[in-house]
Amino acid sequence: MLATSRETLRLPGELVGIHACGLYYLGISGMLARNLDGAGARLAESIALFRELGQQHGVGRGLGILGFVRLYEGRWEEAERVFEDARAIVTSLDDAWGVGQSSLGLGLVAKSRDDADAAIAFLSRAILSLISAGDATILGVAMSTLGGLTFGDDPHRAVRLAAAASAFRIRIGGEYPPATVAELEGIRARATERLGQVECDSQWEAGLRLSPAMIAELIDPGPRRGSRPAGTLTPRQYEVAGLVAEGLTNAQIAARLHLSGRTVENHVFNAISALGLHNRVQLATWLSQEGLAIPRGRAAS
Repeated sequence: MLATSRETLRLPGELVGIHACGLYYLGISGMLARNLDGAGARLAESIALFRELGQQHGVGRGLGILGFVRLYEGRWEEAERVFEDARAIVTSLDDAWGVGQSSLGLGLVAKSRDDADAAIAFLSRAILSLISAGDATILGVAMSTLGGLTFGDDPHRAVRLAAAASAFRIRIGGEYPPATVAELEGIRARATERLGQVECDSQWEAGLRLSPAMIAELIDPGPRRGSRPAGTLTPRQYEVAGLVAEGLTNAQIAARLHLSGRTVENHVFNAISALGLHNRVQLATWLSQEGLAIPRGRAAS
């Protein structure tokens, strides 16, 4: 069990960062398991150690997770302050994922206060930032929440966003939190009633085919630059795709490559999206049809 302070452990300076990271990941685990007291304590200590080390990236990411702990505790004002502090730090570091995560948190806080305009603005920013970061794990939560909030003004877009969020989970595996599942089901039920079954199904099918770039266009129309040409993968994406083709799960790939589960999920999602595919089976088939060797033994990138 990890000790509770640097003084208690008397850690050498080079190990303090490892201890801080361990506390951070234990905090994430506790937050996901809704062990909120333990998660809050570990994250607070992790943030303090990162501050002592001058590692602002760790401070910003830690505050972002702590914000969700406070949100789940129902401490809205404190959650908002923590998310704002996190967002300021990660913005200064040009950390797109951190901006997306903290903006999502602020959007959920605003929604809890029935401030729809603020929630929509934060959630839109979250979606664009998470797409920029190549995220596939919490992007769908932001999209489903935005779809629910904007359904009245644009039910067609809301259905497409909900379908795209559902497609992400099918592609990378795993499940959304119960609240997100309920949001997605609610959007489809409302759309069936308002648009009719045929039109709802048509919009849903269109949403299933949306790429990240298309979703960004739905949120913020306008030209975008800097994306990788369609049909190409990074070396790491090729490596992960090869392990998918071998039949490994995300957890097994993470263990094989010494990566986090979230990182593997993102690589799988980005590879599928870059190739215009829809699921892991198609990714494995594509690799086989292209006759590509499965790269092995690369160092983590």
